[in-house]
Amino acid sequence: REGQQLRDAVQKTGVILQVGTQQRAMPQFRVAAELVRNGRIGKIHTVKIGLPGDPAGPEAPAMPVPKNLNFDMWLGSTPEVPYTEIGVHPQQGYSRPGWLRLRSYGAGMITGWGQHHYDSAAWGMDTELTGPKSVEALAEFPKSGLWNVHGDFFVKHEYDNGITVYTSGGYTNGIRYEGTDGWIFVSRGAYQASASDPVDQEKSAKALNASDPKIL
Repeated sequence: REGQQLRDAVQKTGVILQVGTQQRAMPQFRVAAELVRNGRIGKIHTVKIGLPGDPAGPEAPAMPVPKNLNFDMWLGSTPEVPYTEIGVHPQQGYSRPGWLRLRSYGAGMITGWGQHHYDSAAWGMDTELTGPKSVEALAEFPKSGLWNVHGDFFVKHEYDNGITVYTSGGYTNGIRYEGTDGWIFVSRGAYQASASDPVDQEKSAKALNASDPKIL
């Protein structure tokens, strides 16, 4: 409902609203999309998106609610649950918050970093105004511990333009466009918002790469 209410408010007041993601502001993603859409790797047929899964985490006993948090307001319309720090956000520092790993509030990496990578992939595939014609997915889910979003997973989607997209934690974190004349890989490189970001520094250090340097 929040999205619909926001749309209605914009239409009613006539104000201009702009939304976006920080990954679109990273120049390598625009460059990769531009190169792919201009045929530098020939006809694109496959996209491989690398996203890690999330761990199950420990069991978490109930804790007193901190004085600086209105937990009832934080829960909103979601089910009432006991407070525990790894179920919301850390009281100290800016490490990855636990709520991202709970299905009441998020769906794990596939909707966390996933929405950034899928957006960037669509940019390069020229499918921003459409969607896949079919989606198949498999995932493992924790059997214990507080966090309950997906762990290892694999997703396949097919598009009317003949492109097939695969997403898995088995691929390097980022987006690899594959065409008849080569491939282009793009990622955030060594960028981290916090020390707990699930980035393999050795595999992600090069933010833009290709099968042939001349493609770039």
